[in-house]
Amino acid sequence: MADRSFAASIAAFADKTKAQMQAVLSESIQDVMDIAQTPVANGGRMPVDDGHLINSVVTELNGSQIGQASDAADTSGASSSANIAMLVTQMQPGDIASIGWTAAHAMRQHEGFVGEDSLGRTFNQEGKHWVDGAAAQWEQIVARNVERLK
Repeated sequence: MADRSFAASIAAFADKTKAQMQAVLSESIQDVMDIAQTPVANGGRMPVDDGHLINSVVTELNGSQIGQASDAADTSGASSSANIAMLVTQMQPGDIASIGWTAAHAMRQHEGFVGEDSLGRTFNQEGKHWVDGAAAQWEQIVARNVERLK
């Protein structure tokens, strides 16, 4: 009888641990993406003019695309938020996720560009580095979520 009780306790502990890992993973990804998608006007690094960049998020899970970019001229980023939410709800610990911005000007906005483009225009544009800025906070975000979700 005691062996069954002990085994049940271990099984319950394992289930609780898995659920906590899932919660920390989901919350942490969402937090990082919230930081990355915060517009410059709201204190973040994401440049938002017409909404195409902020809505160009594409998500993949284990090599399969699960969220598509939107052509919406909505500066709120609602389309991208839906893609990120879909990823977060489906992702499990051990999965491989990929998140990217597909707008034609995404790389130039992120990394910056100095020089002449193919149309002969000259630029001296500093990069916004919204991905780098958000990703640099990953360890602190995870630690905060571990503490919060204990």
